[in-house]
Amino acid sequence: MRIQPMMVIYHQWGFQNQKKENLMSKQVAEHHLKAAEHSEHANHHHKEAAKHYSAGSHEKAAHHSLLAQGHQEHACEHCSQAAKSHVEQYGKK
Repeated sequence: MRIQPMMVIYHQWGFQNQKKENLMSKQVAEHHLKAAEHSEHANHHHKEAAKHYSAGSHEKAAHHSLLAQGHQEHACEHCSQAAKSHVEQYGKK
């Protein structure tokens, strides 16, 4: 079978498109993992804040509460980026 020029272009485009999809999938996975990591850190700091608050150490409780809030903000940003990547990759078909 003789390969037509159009077939070569299609195969090259298909390879490049697959490469881009693999990169996008990797980025989405990384955002999900980062969101999970930040959520775990936030969970830890919330528990520490509760422990310090119960012990009457309100300054330490406030400190951990703010750290928890920061981690939760980072987790939300990664969630947003993952959702945006999902739409870019799969939403426009």
